[in-house]
Amino acid sequence: MPGSLQPLSPVALSMGGTEKGKYYEIQINTDGIPDPRKAVDTLISGLRAQGVKTVWASADARRINIQIAGSPMAWAVLIPLIPTILSVVGVVVILVVAYTVFAGIPNWAWGLLAIGLLFLTVIPTLIKLPPPGRRS
Repeated sequence: MPGSLQPLSPVALSMGGTEKGKYYEIQINTDGIPDPRKAVDTLISGLRAQGVKTVWASADARRINIQIAGSPMAWAVLIPLIPTILSVVGVVVILVVAYTVFAGIPNWAWGLLAIGLLFLTVIPTLIKLPPPGRRS
């Protein structure tokens, strides 16, 4: 049916190709992806490098939708892109977690940490204590 979405049959998926002249939509859930737009850009550039024409793409908090033009492409094209997407997601998640942890520490705690480091490093070099066997 023109104009409506139909899921691909398992036979079409196992063959690894699409029909020329048809458009296909890939829907990816974005659970755990902090920046879906960056993932969309990575997918589009990776698909373009494999010779797949992207017709339309969108991303929101729940899903990434990418429409591609049908061509005799192999669905295995998406598999090499997974490590790239996951590495981008991993770096962003680590940065967000580090920022959240450091932002949650109050300023007075940072001040106490600085004073403690001062007492451990600079102050002992300024104070000259007599050797253990001598009294003044």
